[in-house]
Amino acid sequence: MFISASQAISAGDEISIDYQLSVDGRRTAAVRAAYACRCRSPECRGTMLAR
Repeated sequence: MFISASQAISAGDEISIDYQLSVDGRRTAAVRAAYACRCRSPECRGTMLAR
């Protein structure tokens, strides 16, 4: 895995990753619940799944 930053990251900076996961099959309520993000950040999309 390789992650590239769009700007310099200093020690102590908070970083986040939008996983944009894809799953096989339908996105049922159970699948959405299994991949729900619970970080509580106001900028969070609420899911680890791709759009």
